[in-house]
Amino acid sequence: MLDFGIAKFLSTATRQRTADTAPGALLGTPRYVSPEQWLGQQPLPAWDLWAVAVVAYEMLTGTHPFGDKSPADWLVVGPAACFTPVSAHVPQAPQVWQELFERTFAYDPARRPQSAETLFSELETALS
Repeated sequence: MLDFGIAKFLSTATRQRTADTAPGALLGTPRYVSPEQWLGQQPLPAWDLWAVAVVAYEMLTGTHPFGDKSPADWLVVGPAACFTPVSAHVPQAPQVWQELFERTFAYDPARRPQSAETLFSELETALS
């Protein structure tokens, strides 16, 4: 997944870039960053799956799963406890949607889908 929030324009005239990346730097659009990324842990594919789950939630509900809460808010109690129930935005949504996002926003990455294939399969099942 490409984060256009950190993409850089490279001038063809000057060939200059800025050096925003450094070891240990947190890069990403804050509302799409996984808990383990916020905590400075080692990069994992789970980070991208988290961002995809946020985008999927937004596509289904028209809003961000954590509303106006900052990551500092949901890191304390866990993201699954903080995301707005799907039914708050889509009253006719089947319960399976809620269950899917409870798994994808679990604080423990081991409880989340472990691959893009699994995540997309679960999304497909939930939407069918």
